[in-house]
Amino acid sequence: MPVSFIHVGMMKAASTYLQNVWLNDEQYALAFAGVQKVVQYVRSSTLCGNFDADHPMHIKLDKQPARENNIIISSEGFSCGYLATTEERPLREMIGNAAKILGTLKAETNNVLICVRSPVSWLSSMHSQFINEGQYGDWTRFYRYKEQFLKDALNLEFILSCYEEHFSNVVVIPVEYLKNDESTFWSILSSRFDCPRPNLQVEMQNESLKGNRLLLLSKLNQLSDTMRAGLTESDVSSAQETRLLVENDSKYSKWLHRRFCQHSTDAKLSQACELLEVDGGDEVFRKVFLSQEMTHWIEAKFIKPIENRVNDRDLMKAYREELLGVPRF
Repeated sequence: MPVSFIHVGMMKAASTYLQNVWLNDEQYALAFAGVQKVVQYVRSSTLCGNFDADHPMHIKLDKQPARENNIIISSEGFSCGYLATTEERPLREMIGNAAKILGTLKAETNNVLICVRSPVSWLSSMHSQFINEGQYGDWTRFYRYKEQFLKDALNLEFILSCYEEHFSNVVVIPVEYLKNDESTFWSILSSRFDCPRPNLQVEMQNESLKGNRLLLLSKLNQLSDTMRAGLTESDVSSAQETRLLVENDSKYSKWLHRRFCQHSTDAKLSQACELLEVDGGDEVFRKVFLSQEMTHWIEAKFIKPIENRVNDRDLMKAYREELLGVPRF
């Protein structure tokens, strides 16, 4: 099938908004849900060490195309994964494998889109997503467990090299353009990929948890983690029952916690916060700290590759100023 372009992330860089536009505008035919099995295969096979770039992908469109030349394959999962675990995972290898398997589509398209954003705001968003996916703790705990993950996910230099090995037109666009002047974003996209600008706008929704809602979610996730560990270590007569309870709680409790914190009334939220002694804003909880070495890494591996491809001195200056303003460990 002829493909207009492949969108591979980054994670937390307006992917949901873009996918909603591509899904609902009749000029496009999106493969997002229809590519998730490919994402899962890349992640699982990388972990197991049996990745095969020629593995059948069987990509399905989420809807039938109105025009053949506006098919878009989109998943931020091709540039990020393994966020919720505190154990180290081979993210760098996974990113390379994703580029290899997508590279088998180079006869269908030469175009790849990578959306980027301010590295500091991205770091903060990834910490929140870490909690959304069932984890807990302040920035310091997150950074302690995920420092290498953050380096790999922000290594745009490596990500670009992986895709440029297979595709001749890899385009980087900052999502700040989408937020500040949406027409600029679509103009760049249209000109670089020779595809139409969308005929509709989709409401940009931000379901990010803030304040006590994020703090409460972290506390609820920590409580479940403590209960699972305690039950696993206890001397109970039915190991099968324990295993079943722990497995079910591990799969489903995070969703109950997350939906409650997203959608509960302020009254019920306050009641839960009082029960668990959650009090105060999230400014300290979410405050980003970085090592000097990490700051240099972000400059060299993330900002410089963007600067080499995006002619916007003011935006690069803003990225650098925000990065230099981050407190050091």
